[in-house]
Amino acid sequence: MDAETAVVSDRKGSIAVLCSDHLEDNASPECNLSLNCAYFMGEIAMSIQKGSYSYRLPADDALQGGNRPKTDIDSLQNTIIASTLLGSIMIFIPLSREEYELLEAVQARLAVHHLTAPILGNDHNEFRSRENPAGAPKILDGDMLTQFLELTSMQQQIILSTEPPEMVKSSLKSLLPPHVPVNQVVQLLERVHYALN
Repeated sequence: MDAETAVVSDRKGSIAVLCSDHLEDNASPECNLSLNCAYFMGEIAMSIQKGSYSYRLPADDALQGGNRPKTDIDSLQNTIIASTLLGSIMIFIPLSREEYELLEAVQARLAVHHLTAPILGNDHNEFRSRENPAGAPKILDGDMLTQFLELTSMQQQIILSTEPPEMVKSSLKSLLPPHVPVNQVVQLLERVHYALN
């Protein structure tokens, strides 16, 4: 991504972003790297490339004055595209802290709601953090978040108004504010979803 950042994958299906905050003269370069975030894809990455994209929805002009998180245009240059052995293409998009915390809280609710939880009852958080060190910052799951767009507005409101279970609540840095409008979450998810499709 840049001179201080590397994106790596392993043979077990994980992808991680490593960063170097400082250089020590007596250490090898790999000793200077620290884990920034990690994600278990479940597939082996064969190619990882830096890419960029830009998008503009027709409604963007009307929404400029709206109350929604702003996307940093410079961060769109740091998109990571990974292709896997099974033919999947995964795209990793940087988000602002505000966007990440909002979508993290939505994802926590989606992972346990009966309409969007994994069919076999598996723990979504455990699956996506498999093979990653404990406490490693997580990358959000776009497939899980996209399910929010497929729900009716009433179902979306119910999901946003419910509290996540205690075990999930303790791992969240911030919870949704009490009155997050559904349209704010939908607008953010649509911006990312439509840019990729």
